[in-house]
Amino acid sequence: MFASGFFVPEGCSVFEDDGCTLFPDQWAGQSLNACCAAHDEAFATSRDIVEFWNAGVALYRCVRPINEAIALLMLIGVLSPVALGLFLVGRKRKKEGAGQN
Repeated sequence: MFASGFFVPEGCSVFEDDGCTLFPDQWAGQSLNACCAAHDEAFATSRDIVEFWNAGVALYRCVRPINEAIALLMLIGVLSPVALGLFLVGRKRKKEGAGQN
């Protein structure tokens, strides 16, 4: 099956919380996973460019108390043209009905 131009094996969700994509899950012994999971969820449910932007800024604000330089690098990464392109084609969005009880 293909989702937004990417191969996704049958039975797998397009959106999965994979920790901190392309970044370490920890920095200086402190976990970044809660920040990354919140960002992934916000990214997956964003409906427009403003929500996409706000998800990136929220990630920066969450990581900044741990390490400001890492927070800035992460912000640059999640607001990059590549990330914007993935957002626009729906790469990391939840499947319709996912997460509903």
